[in-house]
Amino acid sequence: MPQVRVDQLVWMRSAKKMVGMRISNTVHYSLDTAEAAEEFSKLLPSGGHLIHLDPDKANREPENHTVTLFHQLRCLDIIRQEYIGQEENSTPSTMTHHCMNYLRQTIMCHPNLRLESVRFPTGPKSTTTQIYDAVCDDWREVYVAAENNYKTYTARR
Repeated sequence: MPQVRVDQLVWMRSAKKMVGMRISNTVHYSLDTAEAAEEFSKLLPSGGHLIHLDPDKANREPENHTVTLFHQLRCLDIIRQEYIGQEENSTPSTMTHHCMNYLRQTIMCHPNLRLESVRFPTGPKSTTTQIYDAVCDDWREVYVAAENNYKTYTARR
């Protein structure tokens, strides 16, 4: 594996602020409604999942990258769209395969080790209690930076 400096792997430093989030089922982000499609589309900033970095050398086009957070959210929507549009016995697309693999890898890279209580520990109805409060990095900073990046990028075009 090649040696890589950590500062080459991150676009911005971790959020300095924390926010509370209630982890629970919600009436939002259903699978197959027009409202759900709109809600999922709003999970990405104006520029979509891409950010544009200035090249090291003058007179070159900006380099396009994606932030892991936005890539993950985009993948969730890709899986959602294929799930609701999939015909019986059809084969998942290569994009869905990529997304499932990518989400698995990124979850394994940054696992949430919180213990969740289990309502029915065995059988086909084994479920966790799906309501708890979590303290999270403030993702709003990432969105603000992405919006600013997109404004700068479009102003240069």
